[in-house]
Amino acid sequence: MSRRSPADPVPAVRLTTMDPLTLIVVALLGIGTFILIAAAIIALVISRRSAAARSARGDLSTVAPQRRSPLLRVGGVLLILGIIGFVVGLVWILTFFLSQGRAPIAGVFAWNILIGFAVLVPGFIVAVLGLVLTLVGRGPTVSRG
Repeated sequence: MSRRSPADPVPAVRLTTMDPLTLIVVALLGIGTFILIAAAIIALVISRRSAAARSARGDLSTVAPQRRSPLLRVGGVLLILGIIGFVVGLVWILTFFLSQGRAPIAGVFAWNILIGFAVLVPGFIVAVLGLVLTLVGRGPTVSRG
C-alpha cells in the first residue's frame, strides 16, 4: 500500500450521476413517504368529518366510552412508522460516515447523505404527525388540583 506524499492533493468527494437503479430506489422512497403523509392527513380529515356528523345527528350516546378513538389508532401506527423511518435514515447516514463512503451504496458516493436525509426527514415529520394525532385522539385531560 503506497502512502501519499504531502504534496499530493487530497481526492475530493464529488457528486456523480446516479445509475438508474439508485434513482428508482430514491424516487420510490420519496413517493412512499409522500403517500404515508397523505394517508395520515386523509385519515385525520375522515375521522373529523365522521365525528362532526355523529355530533350533528346527536349520536354521541352510541359511542361506547371504552372504544378507542380512530385518531389514537392511526396516530399510534404513524408514530411507530415515523420512528422507524427516522432510525433507518439515521443508520443510513451513520453507515456512510463510519464506512468512509464505501457503504450503504458504494457507487453513489455522497448521494448516500441525501438518501439518508430523504428517509430521516419524512420519518421525523410522520412521527410528529403521529404524536399529534395520538394526543388529539386522547381527548381533553382533566387536571385535578
